[in-house]
Formats: sequence, C-alpha cells, structure tokens
Amino acid sequence: MASAGLGLDGTHAARYGASEFLKDRHPDLSPAFPSGVIPEEIAVAFGRRHIPKLVDVIALPDGQLSPKELAQALRYLVKLLSNQESKSEAVAYGASPSLVHHLAHADADVRTLASQTLSSLAQLLLGRAAVVAAGGVPALTLLLRDASPHARAAASQCLAAGRRALAGVLTLVHTTTSDKGIYQALDAHVPPTLLRLAGEPESHQEMRAACARALRNLAHHTYGKVQVLESGGIAVMSKFLQSNDETLQQHGAGCLMGLTLEEEAKLPCIQECGNMLAELIHHPNPDVAENSLATIQNCCEHPAAREIVQGMLDDEDMEYVYSFCEM
Repeated sequence: MASAGLGLDGTHAARYGASEFLKDRHPDLSPAFPSGVIPEEIAVAFGRRHIPKLVDVIALPDGQLSPKELAQALRYLVKLLSNQESKSEAVAYGASPSLVHHLAHADADVRTLASQTLSSLAQLLLGRAAVVAAGGVPALTLLLRDASPHARAAASQCLAAGRRALAGVLTLVHTTTSDKGIYQALDAHVPPTLLRLAGEPESHQEMRAACARALRNLAHHTYGKVQVLESGGIAVMSKFLQSNDETLQQHGAGCLMGLTLEEEAKLPCIQECGNMLAELIHHPNPDVAENSLATIQNCCEHPAAREIVQGMLDDEDMEYVYSFCEM
C-alpha cells in the first residue's frame, strides 16, 4: 500500500511497502481447491494428468456420475489412448478393473465404451495381462449376449461377435497363452462360444481362423481340451479340414492334435476326420502336413482307430506314418 512522507531522497514522492498484515486484512475467502476427484468436472486435464484424471473419474463409486457423464469420460479416455505411452499409463494407473466393472453397467453406451477402451488397452502385452487379471474374459463373454447390438459389437473387439469380432478374438488368442487366461476362459465357457462363432455361416474366413487359433490354444491345455471336446470341437474342426483355407486347415489339425492326446477323442476323431487327415499329410504347407500326421499318430494309439487308419492308407503312407511312431 502507498504511504505519504519524506522518502530516502528527501522528497515527498510516494513510498510503497507491503504490510505483513495484508493476509489478515484481506483474507482469501474462496473455498479450498478440492484435493480429490471433482465429479462435476468431466474434462481432459493438461499435461501428465490427462490419463490419471480420467481413470480416477471412471473409478468413482456407482451413482456419483450419471450415465451420460460416465459415457463422456469414457469417450475422452478412449480417444486419448491413441499411442503406446498413453495405453501403458492407463494400464499402470489401474484402468482395467474399473472398465471391467462398467461392462455390467445399466446403460448400453457405457458398456459399449468400456469394451472399446478395454480393446484398446489389450493391444499391449501388459494390457492383455491386466484385462485377464481384472476378470475381463468372463465379463466380455457375458456381454456377447447383451441386448444392445452396439454393446455386443464392442465386446467383440475383445472376444467375439459379429463382423467386428476379429480384433476381439485375436485378443482372446493372446490371453489364452497363459494358464490364468485359459482358466478364466474356461470359467466363462468361452470354447462353446468360439465353436458357435466358427460354425456360423455368416462368419468370414478371418473370423474362423482367429477362433481356430484360440481353440488350438485351449485344446493343448489339460482342462481346456475337455471343454472343447464336450462342446463338439471335433465336428467343427472337421469343417476346417474340409475348407480350402490353409490357415483353417493348419489350426484345425493343430487343435485335433491336442484333443487326440485324450483317449476318448482318438476313435471319434479318426472316424469323423480320418479321410481328410490322410489327404493332408502330403499337403505342401509343412505346418498342415505335420499337424495332420501328428493327429493320425495320436489316434493310432487306440486299437480300433489304428485299424481304421490301416484301412484308409496305402502301404507307402502307412510306412510314412509308422516311420515317425512306434506301433
């Protein structure tokens, strides 16, 4: 504040000085800035807080945000996940559990956006692990039966459904490379869903190939092969072998190779797929040929299946099969 009087230079120029009591005479009466999340503020923060802020917003307890506000926060978040750094930051800050929780939200837009955001995170290895750890596989599988077509299509980005299912089934292919992911897939009864999708006439070839890869992973697991067998896996793999697509033949035969390690699968497999497997052991694609050969060798461990194999192969092919296994 200014005060009149003689200055140091002997003039009557105004002097300016700061009082120690200014804060007492003019206190800041505005409310304190909140330290937590502001539910009414759905916006993108500046700088390093842009991802953590939105993750905190979607983690608010149920009821604090209206469906419209929550959907807006998810829209902002999924748009920010355009690069690997943002995805990694969202995973590290714990976005996956909140997103999985919102898959069961009453609002269809929220379920759709939560599934789209999970699909974006699942493009990273750490993101896929986080989705599995948060229980995302069962939740997304349930969402495939959602009443909203948009929610089903969004869930397909992480698992399977409709034309947009390819990215989702590929995510499932990655999550079923670990025991924990396979156990969650089995708890959610994923194999029947994959077999149904693979067998639907409207499913395109890429979709069937992705389903075949995921089923191959499950069929090589001790408990996974049981559920694939009980769900009619051999019949679907038979269709794969009949196709002209090398990828379907490769993964179909690879799935059968895992299934026929079980004693009860050897005879049904050779009865339904024997002729096709016999043709494929000379396929120009070595992966198709080796998978088919290994499947026949597994089946030959069963006496009745061995007799069928001996009846369908000529002497040269029998020698080729026997040269790789002890009968």
